[in-house]
Amino acid sequence: MSEFEVATLAGSYREPSFDHATVADAMRPGVFTCRADTSLTAVARTMAEHHVHAVVVTDTEFFDRAPDTHVWGVVTDATVLRNGATAVDRTAGGTATRDFVTAHPGDRLADVAATMTDRGASHAVVVDSHGRPVGMLSTLDVAGIIAWGRA
Repeated sequence: MSEFEVATLAGSYREPSFDHATVADAMRPGVFTCRADTSLTAVARTMAEHHVHAVVVTDTEFFDRAPDTHVWGVVTDATVLRNGATAVDRTAGGTATRDFVTAHPGDRLADVAATMTDRGASHAVVVDSHGRPVGMLSTLDVAGIIAWGRA
């Protein structure tokens, strides 16, 4: 038994409390992206090979806009599941949700988690100050802060 106690009011340097955490504390850096005309089966393959649950659709050239790296839509594993029987005939752009949650790394995690809950979203796309995707935040990432951070 140790003679010392470690006091952590707002989490630790490794895991902040849920009340004090930012999106950057919980998010997974990096994001898989695809063009809107990518087949849904190719998106499913990427998800399965890399064990990810969401892919961001960024290239809007398919929709008569100049190509860019901004988020246009999100394809989740639930999207793939709903379209399973017709996935071979579908595209990422044709199935992506346009009603997605975005967040910035410095946003308060509790606020983003509340927005995700209110909108029934399992993921939030984390974007930089220019709107480019830089990571993903999932409900499991939030659960990790709740589980290991100090309340």
